[in-house]
Amino acid sequence: MTPFQILFFGFILYVLYKFVTRIVLPVLKTTRAVKAQMQAMQAAAQQQYQQQQYHQTATQQQQRHHAKTADTSVTDAEYIDFEEIK
Repeated sequence: MTPFQILFFGFILYVLYKFVTRIVLPVLKTTRAVKAQMQAMQAAAQQQYQQQQYHQTATQQQQRHHAKTADTSVTDAEYIDFEEIK
């Protein structure tokens, strides 16, 4: 190998090293960080949705229970004993 070829390959390796360390590695690190944050946000949103569904279901059950008890008490009070008049 000639000294020119050694310098040329050395320069190519140097440029390749700089490219990998300044562009490829930061992009990979950023991609992993963004992916981890997205997963965390999705998990938090899923948890919040489940809590909302739980509270909504509990509220609906309470409303149904109150409606049943309110309906029975109102219906009992509305009826008056009927007596036939002659």
